[in-house]
Amino acid sequence: LKDISTTMANEKIKMINLIAYLNPQKQSVKIKITIEIEDINTLSNIMNRIQQLPNVLSVERPRQKTQ
Repeated sequence: LKDISTTMANEKIKMINLIAYLNPQKQSVKIKITIEIEDINTLSNIMNRIQQLPNVLSVERPRQKTQ
């Protein structure tokens, strides 16, 4: 979590919300972060930076549901 927060701060990304889900059986944590960005390129860059952090298994952007 510290590495992710530091990466966001270094890139001047504003975090709006952060929720962490602990899974003791898998010894893992799923972190859901809501951020405020200016454009899609910024999103792509920050996702790539986080993906490169040690122990990060995946970084995903939820897709909007169509009605």
